[in-house]
Amino acid sequence: MLDLISHAFYTIWMFLCEHNHQVLLVRERLHFTVDNVYPHLLSLWERIQVIVDNHYNHLVLHLAIFRKVPLYIEHTLGEPFIYYNGILAIIFGTVVLLVLFSRALVGVAKNIGIAMFKFKSADSQLLKQVETSERAAIVLQSAWRRKQAQTSFLHSLVYITMVQSVVRRYLSKGKVQEVVKSRQIRARFDRDFKPVYGKHWRGIASNKEEYNDTNSSPVETRQYAESDAPAPEPKLTKKERREAARRNAQQFGIRHKARLDAARQENSKEEEKDDCFSDLSEEEDFLALMKDLRATETIRMSTLFRGIADIIADRSLE
Repeated sequence: MLDLISHAFYTIWMFLCEHNHQVLLVRERLHFTVDNVYPHLLSLWERIQVIVDNHYNHLVLHLAIFRKVPLYIEHTLGEPFIYYNGILAIIFGTVVLLVLFSRALVGVAKNIGIAMFKFKSADSQLLKQVETSERAAIVLQSAWRRKQAQTSFLHSLVYITMVQSVVRRYLSKGKVQEVVKSRQIRARFDRDFKPVYGKHWRGIASNKEEYNDTNSSPVETRQYAESDAPAPEPKLTKKERREAARRNAQQFGIRHKARLDAARQENSKEEEKDDCFSDLSEEEDFLALMKDLRATETIRMSTLFRGIADIIADRSLE
């Protein structure tokens, strides 16, 4: 309330400062009014005094006190109050107006305060809603990024497993014979061609079948091979290496043809297995093993995809 009154006085003062000529006009009017009315008031007071002195002598002592009232006002407050201080009179009138219209002003101030409170509360609620929406947007954005990362990881995992399964199926279906042939070639090289280049006793392919044909134990065969194995030549020319390789290849072809003929004629599966996968039964066993591995791989892949589908379903439910 005090703030409102001070604000009203400040507004009036600013109005008076802005309209100085109007204040001067009011001041002149007050000066004219006082100059004209004051002598009449004095004459009226003198008449009342004469009446009292003539008719009520017993009240003269009491009424003599009132004779000094105009003089007291004139000498104590002075002429500035009556003639020159019109602004003070205007302020006094403003205070009177404020007192008269205090109820209306209180109602207006109350309405203004209620409106300001409502505005502040609405502004605070709006700020809270904005902060809540921003936080929700941040949470949703982080959740979306996390879900994108999870889905990209699952997609990459599915892609890798699919590529792996395709490669394995391609190798298991179309490249079985090539794998067998490559292993045969590697075994042939270890048996026939390596003695020309290597220094280990197992590389002596020319005597390997003779060692296997003997009825001695593997230990005796190893001792025989280690004892009778000729020392490798320290240096061989390129021509000598080619001739040795050609000779070993011819010997290998002859021996391999003899083994195949014997296998076809005898049709027995008890022949000693070699690392070169030359027997037809070994190839069949290898193909059967590859089929089993393929079936196992299919089961494992189906289980993996089922697990991935369950994970995706759980994430979508979350």
